[in-house]
Amino acid sequence: MATIVYLDADDEITSAASRIRSADDARVGLVLPFGSRVATSRINFRLLAREALATGRRLDIVAPDASARALAASAGLPVFASVGEYEAALDADDDAAETATDTPATGPGAGTAGLGAAAIGAAAVGGPGTVGGAIPGQGDGRPIDPSRDTVPTQRQRVPITEPASSDYGAPGIEDTPRPRPSAGDAADDGGRRGPGRRLLAFLLVLLLLLGAGAVFAVTVLPAADISVTPHIETIGPISFTVTADPEATAVDPEVGVIPATTLEIPVTASGEFPATGKKIVREKAKGAVRFTNCDPSAAYRIPSGSIVTTRAGTAFVIDEEVFLPVAGISGTPPNLAVRCTTSEVSVTADKAGEEGNVSAGAIRVVPARYNRSLVRVTNPAATSGGSREEFPRVKQEDVDAAIAQLKTDTQAQFESELENPDTVPEGTTVFPETAVMTGLATDVDPASLVGKEVATFTLSMTGTGTVQAVDATPIEAIAEERLASSISDGYELVPGSISVDVGEGSVVDGVITFPVDGTAKQVQPLDAASLEQMVLGLPKAEAEAALAPYGDVVIVLWPGYVTNVPTMDARVTLVINDAVDAGPAEATPGPSPTPTAAPSESPLENGSESPLATSFPLEESPSDTVPSEPVPSG
Repeated sequence: MATIVYLDADDEITSAASRIRSADDARVGLVLPFGSRVATSRINFRLLAREALATGRRLDIVAPDASARALAASAGLPVFASVGEYEAALDADDDAAETATDTPATGPGAGTAGLGAAAIGAAAVGGPGTVGGAIPGQGDGRPIDPSRDTVPTQRQRVPITEPASSDYGAPGIEDTPRPRPSAGDAADDGGRRGPGRRLLAFLLVLLLLLGAGAVFAVTVLPAADISVTPHIETIGPISFTVTADPEATAVDPEVGVIPATTLEIPVTASGEFPATGKKIVREKAKGAVRFTNCDPSAAYRIPSGSIVTTRAGTAFVIDEEVFLPVAGISGTPPNLAVRCTTSEVSVTADKAGEEGNVSAGAIRVVPARYNRSLVRVTNPAATSGGSREEFPRVKQEDVDAAIAQLKTDTQAQFESELENPDTVPEGTTVFPETAVMTGLATDVDPASLVGKEVATFTLSMTGTGTVQAVDATPIEAIAEERLASSISDGYELVPGSISVDVGEGSVVDGVITFPVDGTAKQVQPLDAASLEQMVLGLPKAEAEAALAPYGDVVIVLWPGYVTNVPTMDARVTLVINDAVDAGPAEATPGPSPTPTAAPSESPLENGSESPLATSFPLEESPSDTVPSEPVPSG
């Protein structure tokens, strides 16, 4: 049986080690999802193999990611592409174990059935000559090709038991102790095989020295984990004003000018207006009067223009001079008789109107200079023709009032059209403060209407209203261009970081302006390889100072007594983290260093120390690391 342990992508190696230790079975299948942090480095698999060895368990890796399987296989661990494949392998191992139990073990390979935890651990780390040293699923010991999509299934199941002992102390040798040669046999054999044995012993010593040197290099050579977290810096805020100019034909980002559109709206109004003036026509009455002279002592001349009146005072003017001869006398005294003379003349009423129409005999009063007893006047017939008539007439005031009304009507029509959405082009904003009425004209000359004798008159007016409309869309592009031009040398714009606030447009003295504010973010692209070369061999403080301009720096050196960054780039791992905003908030710390660091310099997230922290650091080449995400380059 085996315990299958499922890890999350964010689980650290410490969590995986804890799950292995707490497994119920001696065989543990560790399932790693895509993007697992554990699967980013070969060193993690080698540490897990040691953990399994220390706790007496056999560890198998199940990973759908081919690169993760390749790293696990390079660390000597059995690998499987899926849980189903792993379970099939378990079933096959169980069948093989039952067959091995029923059949007595004979031959050189029989001893492998008794391998214990030590042998399994040796197999896990890929030691030469041990079970598991070859790539799982390949019996020929050839190294795995990481470019393949799948890794052959490990079919060999090694029961976890105490290690079998032999005279030579190496796993894989027969469990049955061999008899030691006698002294005589040794002497005889030494005579025949002594030089060969000495050569073999020399080779064994050489191998031991090489192995010790490798362990020394892995154990003593210093290592460094470096993380750099670039800062995201704010550009701005910038503030400027954009002017909408109706004379502009294109956007001018440098000056901050955008075109404004002049909308022309034709308007017309007409109406019928009353004439309030009057024309009065008066006629004077005409007639004739008869003068009588009864004065036998004198003749009289009554000049033209003399006034005769009625007893009511209605005056008439004599149209021409009148001559009255002397009155004659006839008879003898005392019977004398006076013969009066007469003369008629036309008269015209002094005032026009119907009051000049008087009846016959109404005119009785002669001018005051004449003796009314001797000179008399009367009208033999009634006077007539006196009249007074009124007619409507157009005054200047009437025309002025009509023009004022038409101007009001055209303005109202203009304002109504400004609110009509069909009048304004889509995407533009109209500024009513710029509205102007121009070209107002009437259909006839207003002066020609004055004096017309009509009760009403008709007048029409036409004109053109203009107003400024602005499409403010280009303003944001102007702000973006200005923000982009403000990026510092060596930096690049953070995608999607531009923020532009365009205020409401206002009109001052007929000029339309928009206030604009904008901010953006910039970040410095970094190249991990270049930064690593900058700090090789530097003391930790100087390395931190050299990398400080590029962001927040975390340097972890191993072992604890090391003070300088190693000079070998293979012993240095430099990671560029995701950039963080360099605002008032604290920057996000970089990832924790790999478990190869000393316990005092690599605390776990839960505050406890990893049981793996005391393990020897394993040399790791750049090709052994599978980055979890692309590293930005300069």
